[in-house]
Amino acid sequence: MNSGSTEIVSVSRSTGSLRRVATSSGRTYLVLKGPGTGRFLEEGAVLDRADIEELEGPVARAAGLSLALRFLSRRERTEHEVRVALEAEGIDNQASIDYIVETLKAKNLLDDRRFASELIEYRLRHNPAGPALLRRKLSVAGVSAGITDELLAEAFPPGEEERIASKLAVERLARTGLAGREDGRTDDPAVLRAGRERAVRRLSGFLARRGFSAGITGSICAGILRGEITGETDEQ
Repeated sequence: MNSGSTEIVSVSRSTGSLRRVATSSGRTYLVLKGPGTGRFLEEGAVLDRADIEELEGPVARAAGLSLALRFLSRRERTEHEVRVALEAEGIDNQASIDYIVETLKAKNLLDDRRFASELIEYRLRHNPAGPALLRRKLSVAGVSAGITDELLAEAFPPGEEERIASKLAVERLARTGLAGREDGRTDDPAVLRAGRERAVRRLSGFLARRGFSAGITGSICAGILRGEITGETDEQ
């Protein structure tokens, strides 16, 4: 091997028919095993410049699409998440990444708005959260601020954030008994006040972690201190 050539030093299985090919230059390439790619899967094979261009172009696009389809088969993903997954597997040619992403979008397999909508809907139905927490999660996933603002405005019309937070507060108080009657059903004002203050300390942190605004959290906590929110139901 001359000083200007590159040698394949190892070939390992990635997932399915995908192979991870490491070269003497320190680069790693993802290759989809199949007709036409066998020469890139032989340890010791010497690659010239044309081979490298093929590995970064057509071979990377085919392998990247296969990888992305597996990635998307589990659940919805964002464009950002797909790009990160491709780069993590050694596909770092920007033109190839752009090709893969645009191909997935054209086939309606990649849609940041759909991802955000489904995440918001799932959380509000199964594990309610406030807009601040949902905004952070969507930001980490790479959803644009424009899409996030629009969908959160739809999900939280006036009064909705307060309604959800209040419902969570009542359910938590009913479940954990934080409203101040831990010693039986005493009407001692001092005992009730201490219990309510304890409830406020715990509940304020809980609602803040769930992404509800300070104003709404403060209003709910004030209602607990006044005895207006107890977590008790008619059946109790």
